[in-house]
Amino acid sequence: MLPVPGSWRARREIDRLLATRRARLARLAWAWSGDPVLADDLVQEAYVRAVKAHRTLRDEKSADAWMTRILHRVFLD
Repeated sequence: MLPVPGSWRARREIDRLLATRRARLARLAWAWSGDPVLADDLVQEAYVRAVKAHRTLRDEKSADAWMTRILHRVFLD
């Protein structure tokens, strides 16, 4: 279970969750965009949005789907 949203502990936990998924997200972004440089930019923007929206993640088990949705929205934008 994630810590109380908005706490420093929650922020560190979100950072940890994102760091462990970065490589998978980069491969996915590269597959979607066909450009490794653009893929890196997409993942970085998704990371920024995820940090801002970390309060919406309620359960660590859903972190993969949560980050994939954020990345997909970034890609569509």
